[in-house]
Amino acid sequence: MIEGKYTVAEAAEVLGLGIPAVQAAIRRGTLVATKAAPHLNLITPDEVARYRVVHRGSQGWDKRKAPDYQPSVRAERARSYRQRYKKRGREAKTFEVRHLMPDDAAAVRRLAASLRRWFSPADLRAIDVLLEEHEPGWVAHDHAEDDDEHTLVGFLLTAPMPDPLVREVAWMGVDESWQGRGVGTALLDRAVASAAADGMRELEVSTVAASAGYAPYEATRAFYHARGFVDRRTDGDYYWPGGDRLLLRRMIASGQVDVVVGQDDGTSLQGASHDGG
Repeated sequence: MIEGKYTVAEAAEVLGLGIPAVQAAIRRGTLVATKAAPHLNLITPDEVARYRVVHRGSQGWDKRKAPDYQPSVRAERARSYRQRYKKRGREAKTFEVRHLMPDDAAAVRRLAASLRRWFSPADLRAIDVLLEEHEPGWVAHDHAEDDDEHTLVGFLLTAPMPDPLVREVAWMGVDESWQGRGVGTALLDRAVASAAADGMRELEVSTVAASAGYAPYEATRAFYHARGFVDRRTDGDYYWPGGDRLLLRRMIASGQVDVVVGQDDGTSLQGASHDGG
């Protein structure tokens, strides 16, 4: 039998119970209270065996120090949530979007090459062509306050269309570790704002159609649908046999920019124009 002297609150913390449960255990005799209630004098061997409490010197007993301690599902979920919230809360604010510069070309190529589920070798060559032609685009860089070297985490490249009032979102990609943190939305917002300022009527984007059965592009289509793009047509066998293309467009109101502010809702944005398979 392990002896000690605890307040009800201390016993509740030691045993991982709520205070009402400890008080109920005292009434049942499972925990024996001293005359100087609400202190506890004894913790029964059954409770010790159940919660695997181990000695922590003068600070009392801590079940979390036991080698075989298993946190409750609720406690583990809370810890995991706190870690994710802290991480995402910090990183969600650490990027900035600016115009594509000639010096960004190498970093754009590296990022595109890393997104192998979305960009094929042919896609990478097409991206090179746009970079060499210096077509308008935007890039997103991380913005860590404690690091002077900023890393490119996203890009969007546009291209002209035969219709002078339509601009194509030719390629867009976001680093996989940054997806769902607002990078794609911020890039698209810049493209929409630029098109509106230039008097464009519509934005056009092409991506792999659902009929192609290629899973990585499910989130891509959902991203554009959620941001005002509507399906215009499907071109069969466009990318590969069975690899149909979906063409989408978004209207741009004259003198008004209707952009979506927020996070990417977990969608991935790669391969705005081609399959990347």
